[in-house]
Amino acid sequence: MDKVLIVNYAGLGMGGVEKYLHILMLEALKDGNRVIWITAPENVKNSVFRDVSENENIEKVYYKPKLYFFGLGHPKLNISKADMVTMVSFNQENYIWGEYFRKKYNCKSFDHFFILMNFFGASAYPEDRKEQFSYFKKRRKKLSEKIAVKLAKTDSLRAFDKKQLVYYDERYNLGINTTTEKCLKRNTKYYPLTEEELKAKAEERKKRFDIVACSRFDFPHKAFLVGLLKEFEAIHNKYPQTKLFIVGDGDSKAQLLNELETLSENAKSAIELTGTLNIEELESLHKNSQAAVSLAGCATSSAIIALPTLIARHNTYNCETYGFMHEAKSTLREDSGSPIFPFLEKIITCSNDEYVQIAKAGSDYLLGKKEYNPLYILKEKSSSNKPIATKWDIFVNAICFSTAFIYRKIIKK
Repeated sequence: MDKVLIVNYAGLGMGGVEKYLHILMLEALKDGNRVIWITAPENVKNSVFRDVSENENIEKVYYKPKLYFFGLGHPKLNISKADMVTMVSFNQENYIWGEYFRKKYNCKSFDHFFILMNFFGASAYPEDRKEQFSYFKKRRKKLSEKIAVKLAKTDSLRAFDKKQLVYYDERYNLGINTTTEKCLKRNTKYYPLTEEELKAKAEERKKRFDIVACSRFDFPHKAFLVGLLKEFEAIHNKYPQTKLFIVGDGDSKAQLLNELETLSENAKSAIELTGTLNIEELESLHKNSQAAVSLAGCATSSAIIALPTLIARHNTYNCETYGFMHEAKSTLREDSGSPIFPFLEKIITCSNDEYVQIAKAGSDYLLGKKEYNPLYILKEKSSSNKPIATKWDIFVNAICFSTAFIYRKIIKK
C-alpha cells in the first residue's frame, strides 16, 4: 500500500499555483509519498522548477492533448486498489476529466480535491467563457451547477483564499464552510531580509530604484500589468533612477507588447521583460529590488521576504492598488482601488526608517496570518471515494470544451 499524490496540472511555469505545487511535490516526497505528475513532454521541458522536472522520483505520466478534447487521452497510472490517493485539480474542466481515474482504479482511498485558484473566469466557472455557442453554454452551466453541488456534498472543495470559497458558495447557493479551515496553508518557509539589509536598500533609492512585477500573462485576470506600463512611464519621467522588471509569460503577452510600444523610448529603455525565471532567480531579483507590484501568490512571495509590495486590483486593465500588503489585507481583490502613482512615489521618497517600517509590516502581516503546513492537502479527507462525475458528465464536459475551442479558432476568426 502506497500513499500517492497525483497532480492534475500540466504546466509548471511562473505563478503562485505553480510555486505551490512545486513545494507540495517536493514535501510530499520527503514525507514518503509517491508523486505522480500528469503533464506533457513540452510542459516538463518548459518548467521553471528544474528540481521537479528533472527529479527522477517524481513520476511523469503524459496525457494526450489531442484526445483531451474528446474527454479521452488519459495516461495509465501505476497505482493499485490498496493505495491511498490524494489528487488535486485546479480547473473545473480538468477536474471532471480527472474523475475518470477514480472510477478506473477504485482505490481503497481516493480523495480528489478541486482547488479554486481564481475568483471568477473559466478555470472555476467555464460557463462564463464568452467564446462559446449559446446552446453549449447552457449545457455547461447545468453541468457546473451539478458538479458544484456534488463537490459541496462530498467536501471536495478547497481554495487558496477564503473569498474564493465565498464567491463559489454564493454563485451556486451551496451553504458550504467558507472559513479559512478550507483554505490551503502556507507551504514555504521564508526568511525575511534583515533590518541592516533593508536599511541598505533604502539608502540606495536615490541612485537605483528597481520595481518588480511578477505574474502569469493571463488577461484580464492579471491585466494590471498593462496599466502598470503607463503608470511606470509617469513615475520614470519624474524619477529617472527607476527601472521596471516584468517577470512572467503567457497567452496574453502580445497585448502587453502592444501597450509597451505606445510608451516613449525613454520609458521603454527602463523596462525589462525577463520572461520566466526559476525560483532562485526570482528570489534574487526580489532581494535586490526596492519594491514590487503584484497580486495573488506572486505578491505573497515578494512581501513575505520584506520587499514593499503594492497589491494590484485584478480583472482590470487599469493599475489600481489597495496599498501595501499590510494595508490591503488580501492579495486578491476586485473592488475599486486607488491610483498607484502616489503609492510608488511614497515608497521612493519616504525616509529610510519609514521604508524599513513598510517593508517589515508586510512580512510580519503574512507570517502571522497564514499557518505553515506544507502537507495540509494530504491530510484532508473528502466524504466519498467514488467519482462525482459520471461518464455522461465527462462526455458533456468534453463536448462543451471542444466546441468552445472551435468557436475561438474558427468562428471568431
